[in-house]
Amino acid sequence: MKNLIKLTLFNIVLINGLYAQCIGNDYEQNPLLSESIIESLSITGTKSKMSAEESMQLTQNVKVKEGYDDSTLFYYVCTDSGQLEMVKGSDNYKTVKYIAPDVSTNKVAKIDFKVGDGYGYTYYKRLEVEIEAVENFTLNLQANYTAFKNQTIKLSVFTSNIKDEDNAIYNWDFGDGLTAS
Repeated sequence: MKNLIKLTLFNIVLINGLYAQCIGNDYEQNPLLSESIIESLSITGTKSKMSAEESMQLTQNVKVKEGYDDSTLFYYVCTDSGQLEMVKGSDNYKTVKYIAPDVSTNKVAKIDFKVGDGYGYTYYKRLEVEIEAVENFTLNLQANYTAFKNQTIKLSVFTSNIKDEDNAIYNWDFGDGLTAS
């Protein structure tokens, strides 16, 4: 390919604040064909709503015109908030992992996908995801229990309103200046 300059980018913060992060391959190129070989771009693995710090794996599926293959395609993804990571085994950035930001109020994150055909044309698609803030809560229980020196006491908790029970953090305050997690 003539006049092709490859730029591999990771974790780029643009000064104008348009994107918080970009990942992938972006090319400066001159058109070599009269039209793009890309017919369509779809994204699989998408969610319309996510909790803060939740992740999703996104794959770009490109249909190219008959008579062409996808070997010249390059992939580039940017987001205005959250984090993008390369997925192991996807060295061309066709599949990336998006991690929602930790937010205190709900917000909409924008994820932009750019696929280049290697012949001077690019195809864009935008995904908007509502990021839901995770509420912190405090539960105060008081119980009269006397423990003896070197006695083991088992504390347990169960809640039905936490979406991600496996990643919940519980802090215990025993009232004597000692705490545990």
